[in-house]
Amino acid sequence: MSRRLLFEITLTAGVIMAYMRPIIPTAAPCPPCPTVAPAVVHAVPSGELSVAAARQMPEPSSICSSLQHDRLVIKASGVRKFSSKQDWRHVDICCHWRKEFDDMNRKHLFAAAGKEHYPLLGYLSIELARRGSQLFVELGTRESASAVALAEDARNAVFTLDIFDAARHAARTLSQHRRSRVLPLDLQLTASNIHYVCTDVLNETVSATATYRRLVLGARVLLLDTHHHPETMPFEYEFLKFLEKNGFGGLIILDDIFLNPEMKRLWRWCNGRYGDRAIDATSIAHATGTGMIDFCNNTVVLFNE
Repeated sequence: MSRRLLFEITLTAGVIMAYMRPIIPTAAPCPPCPTVAPAVVHAVPSGELSVAAARQMPEPSSICSSLQHDRLVIKASGVRKFSSKQDWRHVDICCHWRKEFDDMNRKHLFAAAGKEHYPLLGYLSIELARRGSQLFVELGTRESASAVALAEDARNAVFTLDIFDAARHAARTLSQHRRSRVLPLDLQLTASNIHYVCTDVLNETVSATATYRRLVLGARVLLLDTHHHPETMPFEYEFLKFLEKNGFGGLIILDDIFLNPEMKRLWRWCNGRYGDRAIDATSIAHATGTGMIDFCNNTVVLFNE
């Protein structure tokens, strides 16, 4: 074997080992999650942990009273202006950039209102930020597309919560796009108003749960987009009752309400429980069904404007 061939084999092995080396630092473990291995709670621009950023958010107790005169009017025409938007502020962290994933994932973020819910989220981000910086909380990160849409206006703070380490996934996506290694902690440099959190807000045994519950209850808008099996993998019913019990006063968006029989039954339950405050926004959001529940009764959707 020639020296040159031996050198190339050694170099290739080194590159492979470096690529396989974990990209998550182990110094700051995530609170133990129920079904996945511990990950990390990721840094915010100040360099502190996301839990510290969460503690800086406003107390939720007075949010509904403060919103009584803050009527939100959602105009369908305004939502549709975000259709087929290609220049989302933080698009680089969303969805796999490998060729085989492009058609499957990225096209969803760029789809029109009525096919996807991202134009509605982008509209809410811009519209609500006109009244000052807002807190948006998402439950169920997946490819970060919803977080990207909610973070479109840089004045807003977006916390995306999941029981798996979504920041690792987003960092790999950004690495593929830049063709250079990106650590999860570097995500804050790219998307300074998106904070990734690994936690289960309904599991009281998880560290920092109280802080993240307060974060959820203080949100102006919540997006619930989890497993979509509220009976066989219970979460949605319990979470909605948690919001009721603790006086949540914002707007919650439920995605995929017509996706399967379990979600359809959940939405029927919401209609019966919340009446006119349960709004079917499917025509300007996701084709698989998008519902909104207005806990403060101060949201109006003008579907014909």
